[in-house]
Amino acid sequence: MKNHFFVMSVFVISIFACSSDNIVDPLKGNLSFIGLKDKTVRNIVVSGDYLYACATREGLWRKNINLDSDWEYLGLADPNLGGDSGSGLGVQDVDVGDNDILVAYFGAAQNVLPENSVGIWKSIDDGKNWFQSDDGVQKNPFSVFYAIKRSPSNPDIVLSTVSPNVYRSTNNGSNWKLSYGDPDWVLNYGNLKWNPYKNGEVWFWGNTAIEGTYFFKSNDFGLTYSKDMDIGKKLGLYNGAGVDNISFDKYDANTIYISAAAKLIKSIDGGENWSIVNTNNLNISSVYIDPRQINSMFLSVLNEIYYSNDGAKTIKSIGKIDDGYIVYFIPDLKRDQLFILTNKGIYQIKIADIK
Repeated sequence: MKNHFFVMSVFVISIFACSSDNIVDPLKGNLSFIGLKDKTVRNIVVSGDYLYACATREGLWRKNINLDSDWEYLGLADPNLGGDSGSGLGVQDVDVGDNDILVAYFGAAQNVLPENSVGIWKSIDDGKNWFQSDDGVQKNPFSVFYAIKRSPSNPDIVLSTVSPNVYRSTNNGSNWKLSYGDPDWVLNYGNLKWNPYKNGEVWFWGNTAIEGTYFFKSNDFGLTYSKDMDIGKKLGLYNGAGVDNISFDKYDANTIYISAAAKLIKSIDGGENWSIVNTNNLNISSVYIDPRQINSMFLSVLNEIYYSNDGAKTIKSIGKIDDGYIVYFIPDLKRDQLFILTNKGIYQIKIADIK
């Protein structure tokens, strides 16, 4: 399983034919670069009028989506984390609820004692002040957090991953209890995502340093967990193939798409069974299911953006980023746009006319 920022050594063997009418012209303002090219950004999150960026050891940043404003620094930077080799340490993920902000933090560097490491930071005044909020997390050299997310239906329930360990809070991130895994496992990185269309369902994927990739879910807000689904083995993919990205279908809560091993993979039964979707040899690196209309989705292949409105039977190119490769898409449907996280900064694309 590769890290979000591991460049896939894949080549597009063939691509779908597409007319020039379907290409997004950056000069018309549909696709634009909005900054942070000089930072290692692990995750981006839209909340209210702001786009938040987790810039690892350079801290947490945000930008007002409605204004042509500069990025605003909210704190938590630590340039001493790991030297040049530690550019990925620091702020990993963020969850924002009004003025209440939770941050998953990777602070267990070589020069930081386990008892002094911080896994989770919290602010209750919109990022003006921060305090440690990881009570209940076992302190060891692997107490590092990569993802944190509140339940969309019950925000007092928060889950955070320490790859693949899962910690659970029932009081909005103030106290935590290990709900899955072994705190002594040797860890690597992990992700989690709630299914907004199935109450209590949450998915976990990532990589451990020894056991390899993992992919599992919980149907009850993180109280119990499924077995590892081992997508690579079931579908005959290469050894060690893991999930890169996951997206859910508004029109059928049991339909789930993932990108893994440069493939688009689909389940129509809530993850019990999976099949590879034919994309005519396009090497898919991320997927976002468009909730604006049925059977529609955005896909990426390295630095190129694609769109399909028929369940990936036909796929059209709608634009390319200028530099680097695409990691994933984040929706801002209130303003008819997507934000695109890349390894060379953040882009936005207007999608009102893309259907």
